[in-house]
Amino acid sequence: MDSHSQDQSDALAEALSCTTCTLTDLTRATYLKHLQNGLYNPLHDPPFTITNNPEALPLSSSLGPLDDDVAPDTIPPTGTTPHTPASYSSLMTPSQLTRYHAQVASYVSHDPAHGVDFARYRVDYHIHLHYLRRRGMLSLCRNAEDLHEFREWKWRLAAEDPVEPRCPRPRRWGWPGDAGLFMLYQMSLWRRGWAARRECLEQARVKWALIVEEYRRRRWIEAWREMWAV
Repeated sequence: MDSHSQDQSDALAEALSCTTCTLTDLTRATYLKHLQNGLYNPLHDPPFTITNNPEALPLSSSLGPLDDDVAPDTIPPTGTTPHTPASYSSLMTPSQLTRYHAQVASYVSHDPAHGVDFARYRVDYHIHLHYLRRRGMLSLCRNAEDLHEFREWKWRLAAEDPVEPRCPRPRRWGWPGDAGLFMLYQMSLWRRGWAARRECLEQARVKWALIVEEYRRRRWIEAWREMWAV
């Protein structure tokens, strides 16, 4: 399994067992917009366009190569054969497929007015969000300072866009061109991951401190033995 397929498989496992992402801001208008611009197609698998190659975007799409915020090191060099993503149906285990349909049914039961199609879109969106957590540009941010610098850069870039100027000056909140809310939800996932990374780092520091202390203790014992052996 290549790295792209592994990320898709991990995204499936995370999203279908996730209990923290609420996605309460997703609306039917967002769903219809993604249908219209070709970013989402329920007849495709994966249903969301995985833009690891800018040329993979639909010709009718108003999105640019940076709008999906895919990390640059995941984009193949010009002239190479674009990666063909694996189908999620081929990556799903039987238990994951059961959870997928259960989540669709749960969305339908809570919001029957919008029907099965919108419910499936929400589940697919959630899976794609967890995929972007690995492949998105936010994955390059090491800490809060990196995150704020990246956000400011995005706003400056949007303000200078000659084709589609979005904002006269940078803001310290929100993300430009994020009508699909991918950056909003990615940032939430990043923050939770950041807290986990900090905890792992602190644990590693404690373990390293114990290793250093044990090394010093042994060196002291060896030095003491050498001194008395003379």
